[in-house]
Amino acid sequence: MEEAGTILIADDSRASLILLQRGLGRLGYDIVTAESGQEALQLAEENNVDIFVLDVQMPGMSGFDTARALHATTQYRETPILFLTGEEDIQQRIKGFEAGGVDYIVKPFHTVEVAKRVGIHLELFRRRRESERYANEMETLADERAKQLAHADRLAMLGTLAGGVAHEINNPLSFISGNVQTMVNLWPLMNQLIGKELKREPDDPDDLDFIREEMPEILDGIQGGIQRIAKIVNGLKTYVREKGVDREAYQIAQVFDSALTVCQGALNQVEVITEFEKPLPDLMGDSQKIEQVLINLCVNAAHAMEGREDQKIWVRAHKDGDAIVVSVEDNGEGIPAENLLSIWDPFFTTKEVGKGTGLGLSICQNIIREHGGDIEASNVEGNGAKFTFKLPLSQ
Repeated sequence: MEEAGTILIADDSRASLILLQRGLGRLGYDIVTAESGQEALQLAEENNVDIFVLDVQMPGMSGFDTARALHATTQYRETPILFLTGEEDIQQRIKGFEAGGVDYIVKPFHTVEVAKRVGIHLELFRRRRESERYANEMETLADERAKQLAHADRLAMLGTLAGGVAHEINNPLSFISGNVQTMVNLWPLMNQLIGKELKREPDDPDDLDFIREEMPEILDGIQGGIQRIAKIVNGLKTYVREKGVDREAYQIAQVFDSALTVCQGALNQVEVITEFEKPLPDLMGDSQKIEQVLINLCVNAAHAMEGREDQKIWVRAHKDGDAIVVSVEDNGEGIPAENLLSIWDPFFTTKEVGKGTGLGLSICQNIIREHGGDIEASNVEGNGAKFTFKLPLSQ
């Protein structure tokens, strides 16, 4: 059972203090009494008070001044305060409400009335605190859920990109495999020629010339393939993992390069044209989330152009006042007018099964708004769609 609570009563009238202490004490409240405003402030520090009942007219420090001092503290910033007064002047009541009071009790009072008013305001205060606690919990839960959905969308996008990623890795693997096989085939000849080189006559034909010419190209092919695979794998690892740092300085061009590494396989039929103003200032934010936005927009554009010839995506960035504007434009069929608003709704999708969760654009919108910006979609005159987002330079 919840405790009734603690009431601090401050009044320079001993008769009022005794009357209230007895009347409210019988209802289960813990009563703390003070005969001045200064004493009330001291006792408030020593006790955990749930509600204050303050006489307006007290020597030294008035009830209004006491109320302001209490509400100036962190502990009692929102704690309800009721005023006791012997006057019914409306101006005085207004001053009381301005000082932070929630109610007025006029002397002479009946303890039953005081008890009812105290009970009502305590219940209202407790319900408000409970609502605030619940709202904070819901906000925390919503933030956590948003992070989970964003991570799930990254994983879903990787599933969509899996075929292209495999193709991107298989290409350098083919170079490496072919070059290694060439080295295996050449090794017996190399071994034989190295032995001959050690004892050959000066006018013998130099059979090592061919190997000397071919070997650098073979080794370059192997090294390039390994670097390409490492770049793709590192890009995937960065894209999937949750980072510990949410805010850092980054360059939008570098973030787009990382995004292109991850989704290059999905864009193998697409010509990507970049038009980035130089130099562009650093942005502050979560670069991984901005990368997720760019990947989603580019892959969506590629899907919108499937089956068309001359597929192109233009990615542009320029400084506009105190912000950087980024746009991703394609030459597909555009967005049906009736869908221009719906595309931002969670789970809305026009893609076939397996090509999207319907969360991508909704998550993109949330990410951009988290960074203090906004994103919009439009159709390009002629054909194609264009997504534009603006990110402020100062957070």
